[in-house]
Amino acid sequence: MTNRISFAFVKFIVRDLENVSEFYQKSLELEIVRKIEAPVCIELVMRFPGQANGFCLILYKPLKDQSLQSCELHGPLGFYVDNLDDAVDRCLSHGAILEQSPFRAGGFRVAFLRDPEAHLLELLERVDS
Repeated sequence: MTNRISFAFVKFIVRDLENVSEFYQKSLELEIVRKIEAPVCIELVMRFPGQANGFCLILYKPLKDQSLQSCELHGPLGFYVDNLDDAVDRCLSHGAILEQSPFRAGGFRVAFLRDPEAHLLELLERVDS
């Protein structure tokens, strides 16, 4: 059986969470559908009105001051997968490097990998809480 994979999100790292979220709300009519507060960051999940699932924009505000260059103000490319362990194994067998082993976070199992040219990928498997 093939492991179904779909795009999950694009994540932008922002300095001013309020200003950037207001920009996307007013200019492109995105709405905040979820706020995630963690010890190291705050994330706002944004979608178009009426969309409950699928591809979204995540605004990521680190709580620890980071000096980032403009070219670094994006986060990982996210993918939903049916089976995280299988997806990680497949990626590793095709040249990916494991950045962070699978862990649980907010209803998901999550892993971070780097593709062969070091682009950061975030794989997510939905799990029951």
